[in-house]
Amino acid sequence: MDLRLPHALFEKANRFPESSYGATTVTLILADGRRIENVVLGGADYIVKVDGRHVTEATELGFAVGDIVDVRPQRRPWRWLRLLVGLLLVAVCVLLWNVIEPWW
Repeated sequence: MDLRLPHALFEKANRFPESSYGATTVTLILADGRRIENVVLGGADYIVKVDGRHVTEATELGFAVGDIVDVRPQRRPWRWLRLLVGLLLVAVCVLLWNVIEPWW
């Protein structure tokens, strides 16, 4: 069986931002209403991973590729949290440097 998305969904997924080199992380919406999150597409059309598991055959999916009715970009709410933590870390380092540096 084929692990490729239908052409219309490929066109949609192709507009999503990449999550890694040539890979796009998406949520698949199935005909029965189920949402399959953390799906990695290679080249925006080929299912490579589902929830961290490498997929090589359609039988490993747990659903039929023909049941996919929509594809949505994966939300990553922690991305802003990582940025905030990084900025706070820089601010603490600058503050500590300004406190310690005069003692040298």
